[in-house]
Amino acid sequence: MAGLLDDDDVDGLAKTAPRGAVLDPDDAALIGRKLGDYRVDSVLGVGGMGIVFKGQQPLIKKAVAIKVLKRQLASEQSWASRLLDEARAANAIHHPGVVTTIAFGQAPDGRPYLVMDYLEGESLQTRLASRGKLPAVEALRLLADLLAPLEAAHAAGVIHRDLKPGNVFLQRLPDGKDFPRVLDFGLARHIDSTGRGSGIVGTPTYMAPEQARDGDQTPAIDLYALGCITYELLSGRPPFEAPSAWGLIELHLSRAPQPLATRVLDVDDEVAALVHELLDKDPARRPTAKQARREVARLLRAREEAATGRNEPVKVDRQDAATVVGVEGIDLPLPAPKRERATQPDAARPTDVHDIVARAEVPSSIEETLPDRAEAAVRPGPGRALLLLLIGMGVVGGALFLLFK
Repeated sequence: MAGLLDDDDVDGLAKTAPRGAVLDPDDAALIGRKLGDYRVDSVLGVGGMGIVFKGQQPLIKKAVAIKVLKRQLASEQSWASRLLDEARAANAIHHPGVVTTIAFGQAPDGRPYLVMDYLEGESLQTRLASRGKLPAVEALRLLADLLAPLEAAHAAGVIHRDLKPGNVFLQRLPDGKDFPRVLDFGLARHIDSTGRGSGIVGTPTYMAPEQARDGDQTPAIDLYALGCITYELLSGRPPFEAPSAWGLIELHLSRAPQPLATRVLDVDDEVAALVHELLDKDPARRPTAKQARREVARLLRAREEAATGRNEPVKVDRQDAATVVGVEGIDLPLPAPKRERATQPDAARPTDVHDIVARAEVPSSIEETLPDRAEAAVRPGPGRALLLLLIGMGVVGGALFLLFK
């Protein structure tokens, strides 16, 4: 049941002061001390499971975040194991969208700790609190960025089980853009389609029905949570709200969420359909992370093109070029630079049929065979054309005679 108290996780690994955090004297005593190779400098936040400190590797001046298990939980081996499982699960995924663990150790008082990269930015929870909701295209981009590490996690056999805005960190890059990172794999477990859970764990606002029943644990749990997050991104409110954890769980188990299109007028039917598909009560009917990522990419591309009023240019490769101009079975040559005609014949070079062919003008494209208006104006009459034809035939005949003599 401890997971039900997981709504106030650490707000992120950012340069922010903890909100209303009251430190245990043992926690406060860690500030200024070293944990392994890292010095503890200040408190970043306090969550249901641990305290997160800002630290530094003094020799190379690398900033880090250090998560230390709470004193009241340290006496239970299950909680210490959970912290170690968090480090192992995150490091098994190998995706830049997942915050990995740099080191793991034990504090002087016996409590385990893990060391992670220190990130500048804010959590998605903080972003939503300040903005309320996001435009559809921005929400789809964020969803695409979250589906990629989620797909990698499931491929590595890891189910997060506690996806929520507080566990998504928007890392601020040097160019000012955000890079979403998935945090806190403390409740993660390996995929077991037939195994039961380990009690009702997670955050009720984003909890899948089968997770609330302590049923089979599958990756579909994470897709449901992502559906809840997306619903909130688009509407500014989660799909279900209740005054208690058990009230929320009952709604996830028995109620369908209010149709997204009725809450948000500017959300079109295709986007709303995807969100409600993620929120299906039956895990078998939810898309996988891979399927959802492909659908989001399609929806995003269509809406970005509609916003700019431009479509991608049609690409035609060489083997299809003949069909485009109405000639079947011809592989057109690539355009080539025109050869300059010699103003004086080369007397030192013998004239043979190969030389005649080499000197012949071959059109480099279909367009070159079409005379422009200037050429049409000086086109020779029938008599002169016939004379030129006879002269040409004489030259070619003479060349063939010399060749086969």
